[in-house]
Amino acid sequence: TWQNLVNVSDIYGLKNIRYPAAIAGDTNRAAVSFYGTITPGDALQPDFKGIWHLYIANTFDGGLTWTTTDATPNAPMQRGCIWAKGGANICRNLLDFFDMTIDKLGRVQVGYVNGCEGGPCVQAPITAGESPAGQGNAYTGAATIARQSSGRRLLGDNSLLPATSKPGTPLLTHRRVGNVVHLQWSEADTGGLMVNSYQILRGTASGNETLLNTVSGTQTGGTYDDTLATNDTATYYYKVIAVNSAGSSCGNNEVKAAYLGDSCSGLVIHRNDPAHPEANTQTATPPSMLIDYVAVGEPPNSNNLMFKMKVNSLAGSLPPNSRWRMVWNSYSAQAVAGNVAAQQWFAGMATDANGVPSFTYGTLADAGVPAVFVISEQQQFTPDPASNYQPDGTITVYVPKSAVGNPQPGTLLGGVNARTFADNSVQHRSTTFIDHTFVKAQTDNSYPASTYLVSGNNFCSATGVAPIGAVSRKTHGTVGDFDIDLPLTGKEGIEDRTGGPNGNHTIVVTFPGPITSVAGATCGGQPATTNINGSVVTVNCTGIPNASDIAITLTNVNDGTNVGNVSIPMGVLVGDTTADRFVDSADIAQTKSQSGHAVTGSNFREDVNIDGFIDSADIAFVKSKSGTALP
Repeated sequence: TWQNLVNVSDIYGLKNIRYPAAIAGDTNRAAVSFYGTITPGDALQPDFKGIWHLYIANTFDGGLTWTTTDATPNAPMQRGCIWAKGGANICRNLLDFFDMTIDKLGRVQVGYVNGCEGGPCVQAPITAGESPAGQGNAYTGAATIARQSSGRRLLGDNSLLPATSKPGTPLLTHRRVGNVVHLQWSEADTGGLMVNSYQILRGTASGNETLLNTVSGTQTGGTYDDTLATNDTATYYYKVIAVNSAGSSCGNNEVKAAYLGDSCSGLVIHRNDPAHPEANTQTATPPSMLIDYVAVGEPPNSNNLMFKMKVNSLAGSLPPNSRWRMVWNSYSAQAVAGNVAAQQWFAGMATDANGVPSFTYGTLADAGVPAVFVISEQQQFTPDPASNYQPDGTITVYVPKSAVGNPQPGTLLGGVNARTFADNSVQHRSTTFIDHTFVKAQTDNSYPASTYLVSGNNFCSATGVAPIGAVSRKTHGTVGDFDIDLPLTGKEGIEDRTGGPNGNHTIVVTFPGPITSVAGATCGGQPATTNINGSVVTVNCTGIPNASDIAITLTNVNDGTNVGNVSIPMGVLVGDTTADRFVDSADIAQTKSQSGHAVTGSNFREDVNIDGFIDSADIAFVKSKSGTALP
């Protein structure tokens, strides 16, 4: 009989709880799990700002004391409201699929629905522990299992278990925008020890990842921007390994980052498999109706959203009385439609009886059919006149942001999907429904999640306010300063000159206009200082190890109008005078060929010790580094 009443959520200051479940083990042992958020108020309301996590609490003394763990500390499993009633609502994506059990060894397992699946939702900004107003959610329904990986169990003799262990495997998410891959991971199990570091592994084939970089450890996870993923024909694979004094976590968290475009030309949000059974009759489906992909973007020099649907072909005459629709979830539709049931927007193309196309956008609302989800188009508005279709099957619709809730950077467009219809009736649930992407009702069941993270119309690769150039600058004795160019795209620049015993390097970043502030900077994960002089930001790096690929990252760069992050790739390999990523006989020969010459703009790379002379000391320095290489 349980008699002890304890609030197991107090330690985290939780104000709202959903779906508690419990499991018992041996005598006096039990565990409970639940969703929780620190945000007070009515969690049913569309403007609720809660960030929800999965929590698990254990007792081993009959409930006298409990230990509560945040199982998703750096990866929210839902943003905004959680609907706990019937009917149709976009935040009903979790339904009530939630339970817990234990395995044969007494380790807790929780089966739950992840409503914030994928990099865009997990990595979206959080303000003071809450979602910014109107941020939205991914609205996913991803079946997920949280498994206990260390610590005391609900069955068996816990005295036989070690007090500490290797860390658990980090939960890794990614976003690839242009040639930048944004990684973020959540660490729920430190093994009872401090996490010392995280190893970032990368490869271009599954299972063949090698060490890319090592960043300092935090106890709940971390982030890393790979700006060296510059081959847009390659798919990059990543793992993140947590390291503590007992060892390293398992490397079974591989993610796959294919090139999807950028936010200017459009990011592919979902790509259909034409052989999937739900692609209607497959080969019998008209090419004009068979969806290849749907993409979202923010074209520069505008304040528009861009939605693209690609079908197999639109060559020749368009089919009459047909519709091509792209849909996304947003409570901003309620105010425009004057209807609380309007929780989605659409944009797309339709043809009349003669096959003449027109473009439109508007709101969608549940039609109120009992026990059946049926949405109807409420209003129709005229999009930007640049909206068009192409014979290759691409339909592009430009929608003014100001008309669809004015989404700001950090807003999530969740449940983005595409549908095609062979008639122009008002009901989307129709016998003439031809093809669709995998969003069922208002819940995103696709993988990867069909979510777009709004970044702004002023940059394409989500790296922040765009610089126009960057260099690594060093002073060569009394001769003066010389710069090594650090290209912003393509192959990274390689700094071959010494950083001294402390690994010091000076990076000069130039922007198109004056910069008012920079919130912070890191070089290869190490803290750095900055100086601002008009449009030039100087970054003072320290602690940079040799033979490493790093990113110089500036956070919240502010030019008075735009605020964003900037990441610049650089290789550091002392003695690599030929910049070929290896130090070998070619570098030694090149340094010898310049020995005795004055240091100039054409040979300063051979002055590797930066004393203003190219001589035997430089030759010896390069020889001492022979055999080293960049990863």
